[in-house]
Amino acid sequence: MQTAMRPFLRNIVALIVIGMLLGCTRSQDPEAMYRDYVDRLVNVTGFEPRSVTEMEPIPPYPRPRDSVLPEEEVRVGFLTLLSLGECQLLQAVSERNSSLGRVQAASGRLLYEANFLARIRACESQLLASQDQDREFIDQVVAIRQIKEANLPRTFWNATFGGPEFRTLLSTGTPPLQRRESLALAETELALDRLTLLGKELMDHPERIADAPLEQQLYALQAQKSVGKLLHGLQLSRHYLSQADDVLRQTADANRLCPMGKKSQRGEYLFNVFVKFYAGGIQPYLSVLHRQSGPLLEQLHALRRIETAAAPGTYGDFYDRWLNPETRDGLWRSFDAALKDHTRSWQTVLTHCGLMPQGPDDLR
Repeated sequence: MQTAMRPFLRNIVALIVIGMLLGCTRSQDPEAMYRDYVDRLVNVTGFEPRSVTEMEPIPPYPRPRDSVLPEEEVRVGFLTLLSLGECQLLQAVSERNSSLGRVQAASGRLLYEANFLARIRACESQLLASQDQDREFIDQVVAIRQIKEANLPRTFWNATFGGPEFRTLLSTGTPPLQRRESLALAETELALDRLTLLGKELMDHPERIADAPLEQQLYALQAQKSVGKLLHGLQLSRHYLSQADDVLRQTADANRLCPMGKKSQRGEYLFNVFVKFYAGGIQPYLSVLHRQSGPLLEQLHALRRIETAAAPGTYGDFYDRWLNPETRDGLWRSFDAALKDHTRSWQTVLTHCGLMPQGPDDLR
């Protein structure tokens, strides 16, 4: 009998464990939290959101063909190539034209282009200072230098927003930031700051690229898909806060929850929803989301602003809609507006019922 019971007991234990895991996962899911919150507001107030639309999906980060800029190749004759030996660039050109050089990563390409530009500038200065140099060769060096100067901003773009590390950092193929999840962003923020500084000095001091731990900085960006998690968290919050705000606005406009501005039982029920579900669950999640998203998007935008190469194709549309914190109808500003509107609606309803918290912990 005991032997026959063992498989049954094992199945029961397995089901209990699975149920506990599913319950734990659900408890971390911000969408489940938001749906429960809106449902409770509806149940207490008797008002449904007037316009419930499907949440707009965040598209994938643009593919390489939509985010990488073409770079102009320098083509010179054999004699000019040999003459570049005077500038100590013959070996660099040979390495670039090798099989490995043609498939080097975007970061390696940036290091090469920055170093080449610094050296050909120095070569040009030496040639112009000399009295016995071939003028035709000097003109060829000047032409090469101009091409390299035009190329370098594109190469910097391809190593940053067009590169694989940024494609990982900004990937939207990830779930939203979970409840009680806090991302470790110190290394990411430091890397973005350093890349921005390099970008500012790129044209005036290309040689500094070689001295910077570029590979280390780019590697730090692909440790986690942090931006995608935050973007989905912002979009999810904006969507459900707008629904909840509509319920509260209807409640305030109807003026039936607390007749004559006096406390009522339904008003007390609504206050309990505020304390337990908004202040106890929604607000802490929003606080973490706001605190981590705002500075990170600002740092990305600081880097984007110093990029002098024009973004390819439709990349600008993706960036402005989902990443640019300054776009009027972009994700960040629409999230921020939804949060402020919802806060004001709570203040209106609670004040009318005489339930608005007072003191240092006032609702903000």
